[in-house]
Amino acid sequence: MWCGVNTELLIQVGGSPDEGVAVDHSVAAETGLLETRDLGAARMVFVYLARHGSAGAMNRLAQTYDPQYLATHQFNEEKNSDPTRAKRLYGAAAAMGDLLAAQRLLELE
Repeated sequence: MWCGVNTELLIQVGGSPDEGVAVDHSVAAETGLLETRDLGAARMVFVYLARHGSAGAMNRLAQTYDPQYLATHQFNEEKNSDPTRAKRLYGAAAAMGDLLAAQRLLELE
């Protein structure tokens, strides 16, 4: 465990962008990172996965800044939300091909 995150996830992803690491979006969605209630650790892993090409991880990262998502999942949305950043990240996830992110971006505008 590292910052409450299962380090096996990082080992499974491994590699570098130069090696063309393909990261399935379900890895980010199914890690249980947000269930740890540690947004900081979840954000770090989602950033790592997004940088390695995971549109799903980019979408999950956006959710960690989305006030509605945070409120629905009983996080302190006032302290942790950033609607502008959420929109930007949803846009990036949509550009990477994440249809859920594209849908959420439309809902926010």
